Amino acid sequence: MTAEVEKAVKRLDETKDPVEKAHIKSEIDMMPLSSGELDQVKEREHNRKANDIKVFHEQRKH
Repeated sequence: MTAEVEKAVKRLDETKDPVEKAHIKSEIDMMPLSSGELDQVKEREHNRKANDIKVFHEQRKH
């Protein structure tokens, strides 16, 4: 992944604001990505969503 894409994905990982996430996702969508980079971005997004769901369920248990 290029440094620019990596930086954008890292910002996406760190932010909690849904509006900011949407803005960052649109930035990533406009970047010229190779198929391998696109797969990595999608995998990171999937892992982030899975982790958010896990945290949500852990919080509901308590």
